Amino acid sequence: MIKLKNNTLGNGMPAIAVSFSNNCSVEEIKALKKQGLDIAEIRVDLFTGKIFAKNIIEELQKFGDLDVPTILTFRPKREGGNWGGSDAERVVIIAECYQYADIVDIETSSIHSLDCSEKFCQLANAILKSETQLLLSYHNFEKTPSLVAINHEIESAEVLLSAKADIVKVACQVDSNADRWF
Repeated sequence: MIKLKNNTLGNGMPAIAVSFSNNCSVEEIKALKKQGLDIAEIRVDLFTGKIFAKNIIEELQKFGDLDVPTILTFRPKREGGNWGGSDAERVVIIAECYQYADIVDIETSSIHSLDCSEKFCQLANAILKSETQLLLSYHNFEKTPSLVAINHEIESAEVLLSAKADIVKVACQVDSNADRWF
């Protein structure tokens, strides 16, 4: 089970997560909370305008002030996101903001990246030592690899981290029943 603010996930009840960019009003958040919003995913890669840590922190605090747990996600284009900048820029921005989020989503591809692997590993380990939880995500938009291959991807990232993530998320392309693991 995962405890986030006043919510416990993994206790047999579904949780509703909604993705947000910037400029969501407090009134909109309150209305969504009344409709069952459990977790807000703050998609930094979908922000309009220039991205500054200050703006991200303001968005995270807006949800936190209303007792809505947050996932900080800053997805690069190679992972289906909208961020076209460098991983070096992205890791610096996440490092400035992670302590304001309940969960930070970092991709296995970022842990394995040639140009920023060490920086992402340092960031992930700092997150693991903090009160923020690390969500390690694996994406494959072409196919559903074998469970063995996916486990290898996750485990090899965790070896680089010298630690296990708090949460692991896997999202793959499913084209037919043949893509099922059971």
